[in-house]
Amino acid sequence: MTSLSDKNKSSILTVYITLAFLGSLAALAFLGGIPSDSKNAVIFGFSPLRLAMLAFLAIAALLIGSILFWIFVSRRGMQSAQGFMDRLVTGNTRLGIMWICLLMLVGGIILFLLPQEVLGSRVYIVERLLPILAWAVELSLLTMLLLWLWRREKFTLSLTTEQVAILRTTAIVLGVFLLVGAWILWSRIGLEPDRSGWYSAGTPILFTQVVLAIVIGLVFLRWEGSLADWNSRRRSSTRFLKADTIIFLMLWFTAALIWWLEPMRKWSYFSSEPTPPNFEPYPYSDAGIYDEAAQGLLIGISRNANVMLRPLYSFFLALLHGMIGQDYSLIVLAQVILLAVIPGLVYWIGAKLGSRAAGVVAAVLLLVRERNSIALTNVIEG
Repeated sequence: MTSLSDKNKSSILTVYITLAFLGSLAALAFLGGIPSDSKNAVIFGFSPLRLAMLAFLAIAALLIGSILFWIFVSRRGMQSAQGFMDRLVTGNTRLGIMWICLLMLVGGIILFLLPQEVLGSRVYIVERLLPILAWAVELSLLTMLLLWLWRREKFTLSLTTEQVAILRTTAIVLGVFLLVGAWILWSRIGLEPDRSGWYSAGTPILFTQVVLAIVIGLVFLRWEGSLADWNSRRRSSTRFLKADTIIFLMLWFTAALIWWLEPMRKWSYFSSEPTPPNFEPYPYSDAGIYDEAAQGLLIGISRNANVMLRPLYSFFLALLHGMIGQDYSLIVLAQVILLAVIPGLVYWIGAKLGSRAAGVVAAVLLLVRERNSIALTNVIEG
């Protein structure tokens, strides 16, 4: 690893400190521009918390500005700053700074994306912290870039022909989605409320659940090599013990358990409220239509309708009723157990097309989405 020249070091340091100084000034101006709360005002219409944050940003801006002025007017100042950086990029200190910057970056982005409903009454505190958080995110990115440039590290990416083809296809599909998204934003199709009430918003996935899926995917990304070694040590006769099979079974069991443990509401769009004399749930709305068709198949009559949506699902229900009986709770349990195989299949497809980490992320997102759908059956239609 070759070292940077003094001229390059001076340029990098100057740009870094200048951007950090401008970021502090921008955060100071933005924080001061947030409307004041006259009820808690102390000085100049600002609350004690706002005054403390303004003082912190002002001191930070003054300190960084002084350093910037020092390296501009003094050659000794620039040499001292370069020597400090040379000592900083060696040893464990650099790794510690990188981890701190990464944590600040991830934490700041998570706080930026948290919905207002999650923050509750703390939303006003977070709102006033946003300028400082934005500046912290900027400093984290700048510092990681500075350390990377200072060590003259190179980013190497070696891809196989198969990976290049996958990336090319992904880029084309992403471009098509971006074009469709831009057309939707321009035409407003699908964004304006539908007067008929059909095709309302579906089940959401919470931001925290997306973060959970990504974290689990990163864990699998870290152990990708170990899982490949595990597979290579398994003989063809022990295929059942291979990593992908074990992960598939774990996802199947986890999905079935989480979906079944999520309690059904007393009343929803697809299940009526238990009433006397037996206090048992029965299918309702669309679920009742499909189950009615299934009952018709069992006794040999057809449903009087010109169009039958999802005939295979009605046939599937007829098979379950034929094997299990008329207990609707058992029918639901059987459907949960059988349909819980889908996250495992999604993982397998993702693992084959991309990586195990991508497959796990997709499977976890599907799992939590269906769990939310069960929890919200009395709130939304699908």
